[in-house]
Amino acid sequence: MPSFTTNFTSMSKYPTVPTELPNVFGDFQTALVALETAKIGIYKFRPVKPSNKLSEHTATAMRKLADELEAYESERAEFDYWATTARDYNAAIDQKIEDTVKRDAGFYKIPELYRDKVWRKAWADGHSGGWSEVFGQLCELVDIFQ
Repeated sequence: MPSFTTNFTSMSKYPTVPTELPNVFGDFQTALVALETAKIGIYKFRPVKPSNKLSEHTATAMRKLADELEAYESERAEFDYWATTARDYNAAIDQKIEDTVKRDAGFYKIPELYRDKVWRKAWADGHSGGWSEVFGQLCELVDIFQ
């Protein structure tokens, strides 16, 4: 299991990335909702780059803009580090959802020879509708092998 811990001490402005994935039990829909809500929204925390539209073209205004850009670059580096950790966590959650979809749809009951093709077909036909649609497509395809 990947580790999601961070060594940054100044990350208090960002949500803490959990060190473990959530344990979910129950039917597919309950597990899906629990996992999807555990994901971290990343881009709402992204720092905003200062505008380079100066109201006056003086050395003081330029220095102020340079200071704001330096602060932004520092904050952006911190954000990028945190966002990478958060993306890894979200990817691990997506993998857990995928595993749950496959398990609950009976994916592992079909011959191994066909699994890759069946999964790609279910994903291609259903991913635009979300995990529930992928699950439905996969269930229909698995039924062919029953």
